[in-house]
Amino acid sequence: MRRPPPPYSPAPLSGPAAGIGAHPGPSTNSNAYSQTADPADTRNDEPQHAYGHDEESGAQMSPAPARRTNKTNVTAIVALILSVIGLTFLIGIVCGHVARAQIRRTGEQGASFAVAALWVGYLYLAAGVLVLGGYLYIVGKGS
Repeated sequence: MRRPPPPYSPAPLSGPAAGIGAHPGPSTNSNAYSQTADPADTRNDEPQHAYGHDEESGAQMSPAPARRTNKTNVTAIVALILSVIGLTFLIGIVCGHVARAQIRRTGEQGASFAVAALWVGYLYLAAGVLVLGGYLYIVGKGS
């Protein structure tokens, strides 16, 4: 049974193993971006399972990691908008934490939006606490 190629190519060698300082030989591939001669060599028609057994060693395989999608988490965007508005920063903080949990679970994009929403929301919260403390201090001095 033929195995599919790895999803990434290994890192190039460095140091003496890479032959640094040696004259590089003539290139056999004139186009580094050319495809293989037979596209069927890279195709894997077998179903992918999250759990399974390695056929060669018989070892139990670990679950597949969550795939990253190009979809941006909507809750993260809503959290950032609500945090920036100011009056709704508390809802933005809650939505930011919910969005981070969803992103960790689903692998969606938008983690930076959720973190920014949390920063902005907590800054508004700190500013509100300082203003309230200052107001109460000034009102207490007036008596």
